[in-house]
Amino acid sequence: MRKSVRKHGRTMTSIKVTESFTMCEMFERFMWFKQSEGLAPRTIEEYRIHFQWLLDYLEEDLSREQMTLDVFLGWADFMLNDKGLQPTTVNIRVRTMRAFLRWCYLENLIDTPIHERFKPIKTAEDTIEALSVSEIKTLLNAFDESTFVGFRDKVMVMVLLDSMVRISELLSMKRSNVDFKAGVIKLEAMNTKTRKAREVPLSSKTMKLLKEYFIESEDFGEDLLFLTYDGREMVSNTWRTRLHEVANLTGIIFGYIRVSSKDQNIDRQLNEMLKLGINERDIFIDKESGKNFNRPQ
Repeated sequence: MRKSVRKHGRTMTSIKVTESFTMCEMFERFMWFKQSEGLAPRTIEEYRIHFQWLLDYLEEDLSREQMTLDVFLGWADFMLNDKGLQPTTVNIRVRTMRAFLRWCYLENLIDTPIHERFKPIKTAEDTIEALSVSEIKTLLNAFDESTFVGFRDKVMVMVLLDSMVRISELLSMKRSNVDFKAGVIKLEAMNTKTRKAREVPLSSKTMKLLKEYFIESEDFGEDLLFLTYDGREMVSNTWRTRLHEVANLTGIIFGYIRVSSKDQNIDRQLNEMLKLGINERDIFIDKESGKNFNRPQ
C-alpha cells in the first residue's frame, strides 16, 4: 500500500449545486417556511395577495434566470406611475417581495441579492396628532346605550383605550380570561401577534362597564367576550365599519394604529385608514409594546 501522496494526483473541487425552481415554486416553498414560523393566517394571506399582484403585472411565471432587479424595479414603477398607487401602498407590496427575495437568496435559490437594491420608496413622515380628550368623550357619548349593540360598542372602545390592544386581540378576548378581582384581562398566546400571552390591566370604570356587559350577554352561552346582537363571533372589518359610522355621527372620523416598537412599519395600516377617507390628523398611532402601560401622553 502506498503511504505517500501522489504528486500529480487529481484534486477534488466542490461544486455548488442549486436546485432550479420557477418563481412560483420558490414562493410556495417560502410560504411553507413562513407557516412553519407560526405567522398568523392573515399575514400569510397578505403575502399571497401581494404575490398575486406581482403575477398579474408579469402575466407569467419566471425562471430563476428571469428574476432580475429590473423586473422588480419595473413592477414598483408600474404601481407608482401607471396605476397611480400611493407610495405607502407600493411600499407594503415591496416589503413583502423583499422578504421573499431575501429568503430565496439565503436559500441559494437565486444567485443575486436583489433585495439589497429593491427597496421601499422614500416618503415624508408627517406628524400625526391624536384625538383630544373632549373628542374621545364626544365619541363615547355617541353610543346608544339603550341598545345591546350601542352598549357593547362603548364597552369595546373603553377596553381598547385602556389596554391599547389590537382590534384582532380585542375580538379574541374571552369571558373566562377576565379577572374582575385583579382588574385585568388575559390575552392568550394564540391570539396575539407576538404569540406571547400577557395580562392587560383595565380601569375601575371599564371593569364596572364590563360587569354590566357580562350580565347583558350571558344568555348567549358563549365564552367569546364580544359578540354580535344575535350571539355570533364578530368580524374585525365589520366592527371597524360600525365604529366609523358612529364617529361620523359626531363629526369625528378617526383611526387607531398600533405596532409594538418604533422600528416597525405602519404603512399597511396607515394606507387602510387613508382609503377609508380618514384624515391623517385623526389617526392615532401607538408605537409601544402591549406589555407597557406607562405610555407617552
